[in-house]
Amino acid sequence: MRKEVEAIDGKPKELVLKSDHRIAITAVTWTSVNANCSLLAITAHTAQSGFEERSNIVLDCASLEHGSHTAAVIEEKIRRSLSRLEVDMPKVSLFEADGAAVMKSTAMNLNLKYVQCCAHVILLAAKAAIESESVKQAVQKVRKIVAKLNLSHSSKGALPSMLFLNNFSLSEECVYRNCNCAKRDARQFGDTLLLKLRHYFDDWFEDETLQLASLMDPRFAFMETVLPFETWMKTIEKLKRLNELSLSTAVEELEVRSSQECLSFCKEKPVWAVPLRVKKLSIEGQETSVANLTTKEDDFEIEMKQYAILLKRARPTFDSKPLEWWRTHHDEFPQIAAILPQYLVCPASSVDCKRLFSLAGIIYGNKRSNLKGDNARLLLMIKTLGNVEVGR
Repeated sequence: MRKEVEAIDGKPKELVLKSDHRIAITAVTWTSVNANCSLLAITAHTAQSGFEERSNIVLDCASLEHGSHTAAVIEEKIRRSLSRLEVDMPKVSLFEADGAAVMKSTAMNLNLKYVQCCAHVILLAAKAAIESESVKQAVQKVRKIVAKLNLSHSSKGALPSMLFLNNFSLSEECVYRNCNCAKRDARQFGDTLLLKLRHYFDDWFEDETLQLASLMDPRFAFMETVLPFETWMKTIEKLKRLNELSLSTAVEELEVRSSQECLSFCKEKPVWAVPLRVKKLSIEGQETSVANLTTKEDDFEIEMKQYAILLKRARPTFDSKPLEWWRTHHDEFPQIAAILPQYLVCPASSVDCKRLFSLAGIIYGNKRSNLKGDNARLLLMIKTLGNVEVGR
């Protein structure tokens, strides 16, 4: 099995190393029912050049000995998994996991930007909404009805006919009263759920990385239902500063390189030789000089305005893929397109890790209640290779 897993590692290693952009990783822990086996799933997400589909790769399913889920242990497992695939830590830009404090500490230890799994945030909001007093009463009533039906075979047998209204009649007043109560309870639950969602997503809307990612996503950029107009303007300024920072770094590299070449030229050539021309520097695939770098800053502002105008005229649908849109329009906005892969590479949730552990129930049953973590890891990695839906 070990040799088979080593052969499996070749494909994700090739995809990650081939990528010109930085990658995002997700991590989720899992423990068996009898706490005999603990595993850590790690996936990587990368965008290839040319704005092809994002690649979601299962990097590893590491065994956590003795059920130790500390930040130091998880950090060591992640570093070891990346090292096995010859992936340097600077190539990783984002770390996504659930809202556990140990995962936040792990991201801090790895010096990575932490993003909380969206599905986990929604789950927390829904759970809080169901446990609220206004909704709890309606849930308790439903539970009592279901419990009574489960205890009564005759009632359970009559339920299908009741649902299809066969030989079943109620007075109009009773129907009207019950419908109004149901609508009221549903409205209360909806209002409570929205309130909880706003509360739990406050950190999301204040997160600088996610604001920049929203600006790069043509489905949501500049929508005031997503962020206020003032926040969009501040986000554009942040992106502009990041772009200027990359340009200033390029200028420093150019000045150092030019001064070194001038010194070597003066040593090798006499004073009456032909003067050295201004060296051009390749930035983002295009050659430019120091004088043109300030022009690029102005071009960036023009690109952002044209980007906003284009989205106002024709915005892609919510169910479309942002990378497909950028594949068509990246030539129109080259400076924005050069920055966006590191922001759009992160998935909305850690569903790929969850899918990996959904297979754990297949290999870990009553007959394998004492399966060791190392063997479970090998079996899961082999199972992943045969299941395209897990390692997409």
